[in-house]
Amino acid sequence: MQVITSILMACAVGAVSASPLSLGTPEIDLIGGSRAKPDARGAALPVSALNADPKTITPNLKNIKAQLPLPARTVYQFPEEHSWVENLFVRDNGDILMTMMWPKPSLYLLKNPSSNEGGEPTLIHTFDDAQGLLGITETAPDTYALVSSKFSGMAAVVANSSAIWEISIQDVANPKVRKVTDLPEGGFLNGVTKLHSAACRNVAPEERKSILVSDSFNGCVYCVNTVTGEYKVAVKVPEMDPVAGAALPFGVNGIKIMGHYLYWANSDHLTMYRVSMDMKTGAMREGATVETLITLKDTAFLDEFDIDEDGTIWGVTNADNKLIAMRPMAPGGASYETVVGSATEMTLAGDTSARFGKGAGNRRTLYITTGGAGVVPVNGTITEAAKLVAVDTRGYLGTL
Repeated sequence: MQVITSILMACAVGAVSASPLSLGTPEIDLIGGSRAKPDARGAALPVSALNADPKTITPNLKNIKAQLPLPARTVYQFPEEHSWVENLFVRDNGDILMTMMWPKPSLYLLKNPSSNEGGEPTLIHTFDDAQGLLGITETAPDTYALVSSKFSGMAAVVANSSAIWEISIQDVANPKVRKVTDLPEGGFLNGVTKLHSAACRNVAPEERKSILVSDSFNGCVYCVNTVTGEYKVAVKVPEMDPVAGAALPFGVNGIKIMGHYLYWANSDHLTMYRVSMDMKTGAMREGATVETLITLKDTAFLDEFDIDEDGTIWGVTNADNKLIAMRPMAPGGASYETVVGSATEMTLAGDTSARFGKGAGNRRTLYITTGGAGVVPVNGTITEAAKLVAVDTRGYLGTL
C-alpha cells in the first residue's frame, strides 16, 4: 500500500510541467451540410463522434477563447473523512446514482443535482458480499448492472471475489437485487458500459441487456449477458495492456460505447483508443483495427471519461486531480488541455469518473466523482471526504 502510494505520488508531482495546448470552441457543421442527429438524451450528436473517419471531418471552428479554469461547484460532499466514490450514472430524469468504493460498498441516489440547494443522497443498497463497488450502467429502465469486489489493500483485489450485480429501483425504497454472475478470473474489474447503443437497430430489444466490463490488470474487456450470466472475453488487444512491470498495472480503465465504437482509456499509457464493434457478438468487428486517438504527456494517470456532442473527450486523472479536455479530431492534429484542477488543488481531489447531465439546461454540466485524494494526497498530506462536483462546460464549448 505504502509503496504504491509513494510511486503514484512521485508520478503525479513529476508529470505536471508541460504546458497544455490552447483550444478554441468548436461549432461543427457535418459533412454534406447536415447539422447533427439527436442522441438518447436529446442532445445534438454529430456523426463525427460516432462513425466517421477522423480524417474526413471538416469542422467549422468559432474562434472563442475558453476562460479557464471552468466553473466548478461541489454538489455534495460525504460526511466520512476517508471515503471514495468510484463511479456514477446519470438517469434520464437527471438524478445521479453513485457507487461507493469505501468505507462501504454502497449505492446512493442523489436527486436533482442541478439544484444549487443540494440535498443529501439516499442510500439505495449496501452489498454485504463485497468491500467496494466500481462501474455501473443501465440495462433497462430503472435497472442497473454494477461491479463489486473485495480488497486486501488499495487496488489489491482478493482472488475470486469479483462479481456482477443487477439492481432494479422502480421502487427506490424496496430495490430488487440479484447477483448476475461471479467473475473469479477478473483481475481488477473496473469500467462498465452497455453494449448496445441507440444505433444498434439490428439487435432485438430482448438481446440488448449485455454489458462490457473492463479488466484493468488483465488488459481485456468482458462481455456479460445480464440475463443468463454467461460471459466471455470480448476484446483483448495490446492497447488494453498495462505497462509491463508496473507497480500498479492499470491498463484499460474507463470504457464507453458510442455508435458502433468501443472507446477506452488506458491508464498506464495515458492514451485513448477506439475500435469498431460487432454489436451482435460483442466482439471486435471482423477486420477492424484499433485507432489511437490521443496520448497525454503531462499527467500521471487517465481514469474514466465521457464524450460530448462534438467528439471532445473529457477525462479525469485521479492521481493529479485534473479534468482534461481532449480533441482527437481537432484541425491540425489531436490536442488537449487541463480545464479544471491541478496536482496542488482540491477542486477535484482524486477525481474518479465523469458523466454529462441529462435534461434541459443540464446537458452541458459534467458531473465528476472523487475519492478525496486518498491514494495520492494533495501536496503529499492533504485528503478530504469524497464528493460530487458539477463543472459547467458551456464556457468551453460556447453557449448553445
